[in-house]
Amino acid sequence: MRENILITTKCGILKKGNPENEAPYRYDLSRKHILRSCETSLKRMGIDCIDLYQLHRPDYLMEPGEIASHLRS
Repeated sequence: MRENILITTKCGILKKGNPENEAPYRYDLSRKHILRSCETSLKRMGIDCIDLYQLHRPDYLMEPGEIASHLRS
């Protein structure tokens, strides 16, 4: 059945209550946050592979190559 399902998730927002966030919502596309968010999603879903990983709100001021290198990590 797994071969018939596309598993997706996204990252990029630090929600209120996150110790790294001072505002109600803040966007973070740093390598550290992307990896931590991905690991959290994998653990929460009880899986070891995500088929499509999306950026919740791309930061147009960041270099696309920099963000791509974070996603390849």
